[in-house]
Amino acid sequence: MLYQRGLEEQKIREKQQGLGNPLISTEANGIRFVAVDDKIHAMPQAKTPIDFFRLYMETPDVFGAAWLDDSANGQHPVVIWRGHVRQQIKAKGLKPGEVAAFTVTGAMQCYDGLAYSLYLMKHNKQLLERTLHRLKNSPNFQGAWYEATVQANLIRLGFKIELVDETNGTTPNPEFWITSRDSRERFWVECKTRAVAGVFGANSQNGSTSTEPTDKLVRHINQAFAKSCTGRGIIFIDVNANIPFTQPPPAWYQRAEQKILGLSSKVESNSQSAYIFVTNFPSHYDLMGNAQYPCCLLKALGVPDFITTNCRLKEWYKNKKRHWAAFEILGSFKTFFRIPQTFDGSVMSRSNIRVGNYFDTGIKGIGLIEDVNLLESEKSFYLVIHTAGERGMYTCPATEQEIHDFKESPNYFSNNENSIPFQAETPDESFESMHATYSQTPKEKLLEFMAQAPDIEQLKTLSQEELALEFCERSTTSEWNYRLAKLSAPTAT
Repeated sequence: MLYQRGLEEQKIREKQQGLGNPLISTEANGIRFVAVDDKIHAMPQAKTPIDFFRLYMETPDVFGAAWLDDSANGQHPVVIWRGHVRQQIKAKGLKPGEVAAFTVTGAMQCYDGLAYSLYLMKHNKQLLERTLHRLKNSPNFQGAWYEATVQANLIRLGFKIELVDETNGTTPNPEFWITSRDSRERFWVECKTRAVAGVFGANSQNGSTSTEPTDKLVRHINQAFAKSCTGRGIIFIDVNANIPFTQPPPAWYQRAEQKILGLSSKVESNSQSAYIFVTNFPSHYDLMGNAQYPCCLLKALGVPDFITTNCRLKEWYKNKKRHWAAFEILGSFKTFFRIPQTFDGSVMSRSNIRVGNYFDTGIKGIGLIEDVNLLESEKSFYLVIHTAGERGMYTCPATEQEIHDFKESPNYFSNNENSIPFQAETPDESFESMHATYSQTPKEKLLEFMAQAPDIEQLKTLSQEELALEFCERSTTSEWNYRLAKLSAPTAT
C-alpha cells in the first residue's frame, strides 16, 4: 500500500511540476525555505509556490527588486506585468501572507509564467544568465520571452538543453539542442516570433502592420533552415496575434498549413528535416482580462513518414508513436502555463479521503477506506469501508477544493481506475483511452467482440496488434457518431 501510494504521489508531483528537478522546500516556525540550486531562500510570505515565484523574481539572482523598482525600467514589459499583478492582488483586499482563489488574468499568466520559467532554468546557470541578459534588453525581450517559455516547457518535459554559440563559425548555428530523456533523440531547435507594430516596442519599420498572423511564417522557416544544422530539428514560430483560441481551430491554421506545405519540395531537395510548431500566445494583449491559453499547430517538413493530412484514427496513432517526442511537446500545450499548486506536489485540499486511510463511520466505528468515488452532482464522496470484518458503502460531503483535486488528480484519492472519471474531448483522446484498455486483449476475444462485423473473415487474418487497433477505431467512431447525433437532435419544447 505504501509503495503504491508513493508511486501515485510521484505521478501527481510530475503532473504538477513536470519531469525537471522538483521543488525542494520545507517550512519551520512559519517561514518557508526553498532550495534553488546552491542557495536556500527564506520567505515568510511565501504560502504557495506562486507566492515564492513572485518573490524569487525580486532576488538578485533573477531581476532583483532594485531593477524592478527602478523608474527607468517603468515601460519594460516585465515591470508592467508586475504592476498589474500587484494591482489585482490589492483589489482583492489581501494582506501579506493571505491565500485566496483568483481567476488567472493575462498579466498573471505572463508574469507568473515567466517567473516559473526562470526558476526551471535554475540548474543551468549559463542558460539563466543568457536569458536574463536578453530579457532585460527591451529590443530583445519578445524573442527572449518566447524562447524562455519554450525552453522551460521542454525542461518540464524532461528534455536536456544544450546551448551553443550561434556566432561560432562562418555559418550561424542553431539556438540550442535538446535531448529526449526517454528516447535519447537529439534535435536542434530554433525559436522565431512575429514582431507586430505597436507591440513590445516594435514599429512599422521592424514590425508587421498586417492583420494576417501568418505573413512572416515562410520567412521564419527559411531563416531557421538557413542555420548550420545536421539531423532533425524543431522550429517554434509564434504568430503573435490578438486572436483567442477557438474550437474548431482559428482560420489562420489552414493558411499556415498551406504555406508550410508549399515549402516541402525545397526542404526535401536540401535534405533538411524538422518538426514545425506554429503557436500563438495572446494573453499579453489583455493584461486585465482572463488569460487566453496558447494554441499550437504541429506540422513537419522533410519527414517522409510524418502524416500531415487527415487520416484514419489508427494511422494517426501509429504516426504519434513514430514521432513520440513531437507529439509529447504538442500535448504539453494543454498545460503550458500550469504552475505547481503546492510545494510538495500534493493536492491543495490535502484531503484525508483516500484509499488506505481510516474513516470514522459513526455507528460501525473506524474503518479502512478501500475505494473512493465522487458524485459531483451531489458534492459527495461514496466510500467503500472495511470495518470489523464487514464492508459497507458510506457517503461524506466533498468540498469544492476536493472536487477540483479529484478531477485533476484522481489517483491521489483512489488507485481503482474505475473510480477515475474520464471524458474525452476529442476522438483522438477516446481512441487512446480505449487502446490503453484493449491493446493486450487476446485476438480471440477481440474477434468475439466483432463477430457481427460484415468483414469478419478479413478481420480474422489480422494480427492481434492490428486487430486491437481496428477494434478501437471502430468503437471510437461509433461513440463519436452517437455523440454528434445526440448534439444535432432537435430538443423538445
